[in-house]
Amino acid sequence: MRYIFTILTTLLLFTACATKEYSGLACPNIGIVQNLNTVTTKDYKAEFGDFSGKCIFKDNSVSVKGKIELALKQTDLAETTYSIPIFFALVDPEGKILEKKIEKLIFAFDKDARFIIQEEKFQFTFHTKNNFNAQNYEILIGFQK
Repeated sequence: MRYIFTILTTLLLFTACATKEYSGLACPNIGIVQNLNTVTTKDYKAEFGDFSGKCIFKDNSVSVKGKIELALKQTDLAETTYSIPIFFALVDPEGKILEKKIEKLIFAFDKDARFIIQEEKFQFTFHTKNNFNAQNYEILIGFQK
């Protein structure tokens, strides 16, 4: 019995040590730029919905994978397809933009549809200055104007 208790205690100590080694890791903040969260034209209104993401810490880098929902409502049935540019920007702790990706999203409406929700995926991989700690980095998302 004492032997089993010793083994269990040793395993718990190793588990605690392994947990402490990674306890300081944090993902970057992900957010939508407030004044770039909607776009309205005479034909449509587009806005961002929910978003989610996760971090993977590997080989001295942080990889952030996420997805975001976009909603588009037609105000005029003149067109059935719209191309709307959005951006994803990686910002370092000093506020410098390290990388910016602009993507043109295509929204295609069915014949009589006036509303569509579409999900887009994004990914950033970068190195941090603080041994994987990415909590002071940001990923900003908005409509490109």
